[in-house]
Amino acid sequence: MDSKQILLSALVFAVVSQVINTLGAFVSMGYYTDPANFGLWSNLMMPVAGPPGTEFYLASFVFTFITGCIFAWVYAIIRKSVPGKGLSNGLNYGLMLFLLVGVPYTLTNILLLAIPIGLLMEWALETLVIYVLCGLAFAKIVK
Repeated sequence: MDSKQILLSALVFAVVSQVINTLGAFVSMGYYTDPANFGLWSNLMMPVAGPPGTEFYLASFVFTFITGCIFAWVYAIIRKSVPGKGLSNGLNYGLMLFLLVGVPYTLTNILLLAIPIGLLMEWALETLVIYVLCGLAFAKIVK
């Protein structure tokens, strides 16, 4: 297992996540600006009304980089067990991640948090796109 490939994959995961989540935030901005939802956001994300500060974006990037390291490391270990060859292998891994991580996370949030269901569905869609795109990237990077 090549640590450079894992780190590059994690970097790709972090960048793709930031881009997709930022685009998704524009689509679902109404949820973020609705005063009824202000109590949902952490002080790191929204210390005052308005867009998140630099600290939030830095923490978000670090967290997604760590997540990318974990997902890429697991891919490196199990890639030969994932169905498909080449990019279809990465596509299948991305779909597996979504089914194993994204769906349970969304279902748990529905049960535990007072987040509007429309926003949770938007987040689930973003997660699906991120995992599939990154699964494809992992298949290209991790050999």
